[in-house]
Amino acid sequence: MHMRGEPKTMQTLTHYNNLMQEIGDFFQKQSQLALEAGVGEDQIILDPGIGFSKTAEQNLTILKYLDTLKLHPYPLLLGVSRKSFIGHVLDLPVSDRLQGTLATTALGIMKGCRII
Repeated sequence: MHMRGEPKTMQTLTHYNNLMQEIGDFFQKQSQLALEAGVGEDQIILDPGIGFSKTAEQNLTILKYLDTLKLHPYPLLLGVSRKSFIGHVLDLPVSDRLQGTLATTALGIMKGCRII
């Protein structure tokens, strides 16, 4: 999963020069490290880390360009359930974010995510 820092600091680390390129580079590096450590190709899953060290706008960018991450040979995971960016966009509390979750899930599937 792509994330900067740790849970206490991650939301202070949201500046990216090129968000999608940096996530793609991270996936390339981490998957190579996993393979070198003996992890099987069938055991690698890529998660762009929606909500982790990213602003609401950056999360929307990830959703828009998810298909660019399919260049890697591993399945994409998308975790969007009731996330704060949905609340930000729709101005809704956590308890009312089901429709936003379903819409972003459908978009993720359309853009190639295989694990939700």
